[in-house]
Amino acid sequence: MKTKHILYLLIISGLLVPAFAMPVLADEPMPIWVHQARVTYTGRSSGGPDSIVAYIHIRDDNLVRIEGATVTASWEWDVRGVTGALAGVEAETNEQGIAIFEIFKGAGDYTLCVDDVTKETNEEGDSWVYTPGSNWVTCDTYILPPYKTTDKP
Repeated sequence: MKTKHILYLLIISGLLVPAFAMPVLADEPMPIWVHQARVTYTGRSSGGPDSIVAYIHIRDDNLVRIEGATVTASWEWDVRGVTGALAGVEAETNEQGIAIFEIFKGAGDYTLCVDDVTKETNEEGDSWVYTPGSNWVTCDTYILPPYKTTDKP
């Protein structure tokens, strides 16, 4: 009878101890990286101007969306043979982990490339480090053809 009680005690201990064990968290920063970069045209609307919009998705190693990260990027464009560039533009990621950039110079080719991602240490002491080697994609291009009118007979 005593052996049976000891066996039950060992089984219960084996089930309860892991349930209450707390994982030890590393003091190392969590790697963050660019999950997706997408450039698109928002179209014409009566309520606002045309624009080219870039959506940059930031994730950590657990694929968690990172809110509050600062994404630094550079635009390049070629509009009717006139090239231009704008470096060092910044946007902060929203609750979905997406930084949004906008530009419009007319019909042409637009490219946005991510240069850097930073995120401040939070109140709990969690920290993040940008790991460019983990990026899935850092640049995207959108080509907006010139608007063409057609003569109707």
